[in-house]
Amino acid sequence: MDRLLRAALALLLVGLGEATAQTPTLPSGTPLQVATPGARIGRATVDAAALEGAVDPDEYIVGPGDVFTITIGGSVPRQMAATVSAEGRLPIPEAGSFAAADRTLADLLSQVRPALQRRFANIPTDVTLAEPRQFFVHVSGAVPDPGRHVVRAVGRVEDALTSASLGATVTSLFEYGSLPETDRLRPAFRNVRVERKDGTVLTVDITRYFATGDTRFNPYLRDGDRVMLPAFAPRREGAFVSGAVLRPGVYDLRDGDTVADLGAVAGAPENAQFRFQPAGGAPRTLTVAEAARQPVGPRDQIAVADADPLAGAAAAEGAIAYPGVYPVRSGETTVGALVELAGGLTPDALPRAAYLERTAAAPDSAEVADLRGDGLGLLDQLYYRQEASRTPRVGLNLGETASRSIVVRDGDRLVVPRTGDGVRVFGAVARPGFLPFSPGRTPDDYVTEAGGLTDDASGVFVVEAGTGRLAPAAGQPIGLGDAVFASREAIAYTPETAQVALQRENIRIQERREELEVAREERQSRYQLVQTIVMAVQGLATAVSLYLAIANN
Repeated sequence: MDRLLRAALALLLVGLGEATAQTPTLPSGTPLQVATPGARIGRATVDAAALEGAVDPDEYIVGPGDVFTITIGGSVPRQMAATVSAEGRLPIPEAGSFAAADRTLADLLSQVRPALQRRFANIPTDVTLAEPRQFFVHVSGAVPDPGRHVVRAVGRVEDALTSASLGATVTSLFEYGSLPETDRLRPAFRNVRVERKDGTVLTVDITRYFATGDTRFNPYLRDGDRVMLPAFAPRREGAFVSGAVLRPGVYDLRDGDTVADLGAVAGAPENAQFRFQPAGGAPRTLTVAEAARQPVGPRDQIAVADADPLAGAAAAEGAIAYPGVYPVRSGETTVGALVELAGGLTPDALPRAAYLERTAAAPDSAEVADLRGDGLGLLDQLYYRQEASRTPRVGLNLGETASRSIVVRDGDRLVVPRTGDGVRVFGAVARPGFLPFSPGRTPDDYVTEAGGLTDDASGVFVVEAGTGRLAPAAGQPIGLGDAVFASREAIAYTPETAQVALQRENIRIQERREELEVAREERQSRYQLVQTIVMAVQGLATAVSLYLAIANN
């Protein structure tokens, strides 16, 4: 009941965070994103005996409640348990009592093991830590459940925050309490304060621990530690980090922070370039050495640029000696250089049919909205979106210098076809397939060898190697890698042509309905006009009759 009361009071009084608020903005006008550790503080409880590995005897501090195992004898040893007392002493049967509290495990064992060995001369003996103790730590500040929490002797500062989180995520810790909008606060995970019984004070950077996994920034807890998670006002006290980093946002500052420190916490790439703008000052570009010396203050802005923005990779496939993905400098590496990286062409390569594919982003909604203002109809807009989202293909002839000089971009895919089985003849021919290539033969020659055109054929085209462009067959010889295509009138007996025919019929029906509707409206208008004229004539006749009646009287 006491725990529930403390939690309720924390929700009302801690005053660290906001439930509903207008999002602050960076100096550049972009939305404010408070940088937070990327892990769940309130993760599911694990086995209480779980350890990170073997306990380091030089780091582990012994205290009341630690359980030791005493082993005496060889082949059939006798084992006994001994627990460090509340007064901090470890009683070892037949060897004495030893002061244990606040000593490292290595220091304690260096005294206990020789004493036990002296008591049992010529008999194997040993003393080991069997079960680390549990103890209370006191957690306060920007946590939903402040107060005493139980942790193990192998627990770290993160575990204290975990225990005091009521199963909440790090982000939800921001939602407790409320303050005026201009003073919104957030937990300062880079400045967790740990006070120890001997007066030692540690300032722990949990954010950096989550960013790097370095346990120096998440130290072990000790009996009676007081852990306080402070808060900071991002608008007034935070430093802004943006650009080519893994975790952009607003960070609370530690004493002595430099631009390089904030870059490391935010996940900047190695040898990144920094653009530093102090609050109210002019921006300037810093070298790596300058970034390591430049101090950072509240409301300073750090923009990180990629150390090598042109670094990328492109694939080489097909008739390549070593197909695969190779590093390139986007916009600088040429097709010829990529071919050399991949070991060159194989003997069966078809250089004039090579092509380069590169990804193009589809137009966004704003761009499509602008198209409406340009007078494009619905079908035109759909066609535009379809074509704009296609992967562009650049036809190449690797036997020419011009093609080898084309630059490659990050994500490109170079494909070099093989000579294959000859010339492909497909479409409205009797026997589609591949035919042997012979220099000087025309498209008509290949069509004839493929059994001639079918009755529904409408034309013959040459599909150019590499570009894929269709050109009408004009009787000229075709080259190796080209294909011959015989087109025909669309017949609705395949799913694709049936769909096209159905769409055309729907359009025709819709147009007919619109024509009928227009005719109906015209007939309705003429009928209303006739009615109006008749009513006007009737009104006039009535008026004349009334006038004559009055005149006769």
